[in-house]
Amino acid sequence: NNQSLFTAGYDAQAKIDIPVAHHDGNFFADEATLDRLEGEGRVAFRYLDSVNGSARDIAGIINDAGNVLGMMPHPERVYRAAQFSWCPDSWPEAGPWLRLFQNARAWLK
Repeated sequence: NNQSLFTAGYDAQAKIDIPVAHHDGNFFADEATLDRLEGEGRVAFRYLDSVNGSARDIAGIINDAGNVLGMMPHPERVYRAAQFSWCPDSWPEAGPWLRLFQNARAWLK
C-alpha cells in the first residue's frame, strides 16, 4: 500500500531490500482479521521470502487513518545506502527506506 503518509511516493510493487536480524516480531492474526486488513488496503509491506513465518508474509500494517505504521523489520537501520552490507553503485546516498522518515517529517510540519 502506498496510500499512507509513510508509504506515499513508493511504487506499490517495488521490491526493497532490508536486512532481517531475527525471527521475533512475526505478524499473526486470525483469518478474518487478515482478510479485513488486506481488503482495506492496510498491509503496508510484505516479506518476499517468507523469512520469519509472518502470516501472509506481512511485514507492516497501517491503521485506518494511515497515520500509524507498525512494522518489522527495522528501516531505521538502513536509511542510508552506506548502512547496507551491499548495494548497487548506482544508489544515491539516501537509501530507499529514508522516504518513510522524510514522509513522516513532512507530515509533522
